[in-house]
Amino acid sequence: MNVVDTNVFVYSFDNDEPVKQAKAVALNDHLALKPADTILLWQVAGELLACMRRWVSRGRISVVYADEVVHDVLETFPLILPNREVITRSLSLSLRDSISHWDSMLTNTSLWPQS
Repeated sequence: MNVVDTNVFVYSFDNDEPVKQAKAVALNDHLALKPADTILLWQVAGELLACMRRWVSRGRISVVYADEVVHDVLETFPLILPNREVITRSLSLSLRDSISHWDSMLTNTSLWPQS
């Protein structure tokens, strides 16, 4: 099971970072070949939407394009919501390994419910 960090999706659409954009696009294209093997975590979708909205407010992209980006990602990978076990394990990991709560949730893909 694969999970993609928000930054990979963001770089896929960031024309200001052409090297990172090319790598992110290649990775997303590869994962899209077998979309059932990759899950889109709810917080990643929310963070992507928040980033796209910031870009809209800064005049970098249009609202229509921002919505298209989010919809495209949502259509490519199944959106997964956490359960109690994911959150409990993530809290433990974040304390033990000194990583953020959000990053610790990304490392728990085996606990996430399957779509």
